[in-house]
Amino acid sequence: MSGELQAAQAARLRAEEQRWLAQSADRLREAVARSRARRETSTGTNR
Repeated sequence: MSGELQAAQAARLRAEEQRWLAQSADRLREAVARSRARRETSTGTNR
């Protein structure tokens, strides 16, 4: 019984962790895209 409870808890934790990681990755990509666009417009280079 406690083993099943632990397994369910672990699965829920993993799901939350995956969701958090996905959100973090999305925010990181958006920030990088914003800074890259800002750098390109300010310098005029396409690197």
